[in-house]
Amino acid sequence: MQAACLSASGMQAMALKDALRWSIAQTAVRMACSFISIKVTAVYLGPAGLALVGQLGNFMSLIQGVISNAIQTGVVKITAQSSGDRERLLALWGTAMKMTVGLGLAAALPIACLAWPIAGWLFKDVHYWPIVVLAALALPLVAAGTIVIGVVNGIQRVGMLGAIGIAAAVSGAVMVIPLSYFFGIGGGLVGTALAYCASLFFGLLVIYRRRGKADMPVKIGDFWGRWDRPLARSLIAFYPMLLVHVIAEPLAPLLMRGALTAGAGLAAAGFWQATVRLSDTYTLLLTAALSMYLMPRLSRIGDESGFGRELSNTVLTVAALTALAGLLLWLLRDVVIAIIFTPQFHPVRDLLPFQIVGDVCKLACWPLQMALVVKLRSYAYMAIDIVLTCLQVSLTYLCLPAMGVQAAPIAYASAYMLALLALIYLFRGYWHDALRRQTV
Repeated sequence: MQAACLSASGMQAMALKDALRWSIAQTAVRMACSFISIKVTAVYLGPAGLALVGQLGNFMSLIQGVISNAIQTGVVKITAQSSGDRERLLALWGTAMKMTVGLGLAAALPIACLAWPIAGWLFKDVHYWPIVVLAALALPLVAAGTIVIGVVNGIQRVGMLGAIGIAAAVSGAVMVIPLSYFFGIGGGLVGTALAYCASLFFGLLVIYRRRGKADMPVKIGDFWGRWDRPLARSLIAFYPMLLVHVIAEPLAPLLMRGALTAGAGLAAAGFWQATVRLSDTYTLLLTAALSMYLMPRLSRIGDESGFGRELSNTVLTVAALTALAGLLLWLLRDVVIAIIFTPQFHPVRDLLPFQIVGDVCKLACWPLQMALVVKLRSYAYMAIDIVLTCLQVSLTYLCLPAMGVQAAPIAYASAYMLALLALIYLFRGYWHDALRRQTV
């Protein structure tokens, strides 16, 4: 028995180390591709082009999230729970794929029909309507890709998941860079839309190449399994909380960028988009490294005081690491802007301080929001997301006349600071208990 326990713990440690290695590798490649893409779009598209690429990315993330994020979460969870039931897995994967592709097609039709007004709202230029049509046509493929990724994640093949992520990131950069170089803003937008389909292609490629191997219990044909109504209801049950999140998270920067474009010009929106890209890139390493472990770790802790200690330690650690990374970015701001962007983007240096403060507060909120998911406090989770979006957008409009482009990072930092205070208040009992036990 002791030997079995030691063996199990050793296998768990090896799996953890393997997952961490792939997570770091994937994050490093994504960061490198992101930096290269930012540089190319900054040079060949300028601030205005960078803003439009950001608008399209947020729009596709928003629609993709509405269609498939909740179903993907359900696929990951049920696949992991039903690893020994082949019949249930086939029904799950077939049901999930049919639901997701069906929703993708249902969303693609009205978006394509309304491409002209959507282009006018999204890009402030109706002549980009073909880009909206292309994005609509890509939606079913993007949605199908999330299910393939969910299945690979659910069967716990971390190496394959990392390889798919790396290949998708590299291929996305390979598509965006030459299209931006040869065809300008239109090419950059086309490349951005096509890059979202890469996960489906590489996911299916990995499954096909590993067919018949002991470590790959999935075949491409398994995604066309029978429809199962009870499993469909189980997948739909994940929608309310995650639907609010996937709408609210990309909607806030999309509306803020629209406010900046209308009130301060497209170039100002591009400066803030460049700041956001820098912000996303350096925080990505922290979120990617922790997201694979924090939720299952919190889920396994049954002791309330242990839950509080783990939560408080994680929040303090994440906040400290983010502050350290943000401080490093601030100290090297001129070098980073010179390397990644062009002299045209010099105003970005003045937007970084509030953006970094917002990053620290946002990543401190992240473990607390995950704890709300673990504790199934759906109403609190949804309320935080909705209030965050409303605060960021309203504060941007409110501050814009007096502060110009600075309004966006100020609104971002203020909203997440208030959200952090609200989350700390919600978990005040855990904090008090953790502090009391530390002082005993």
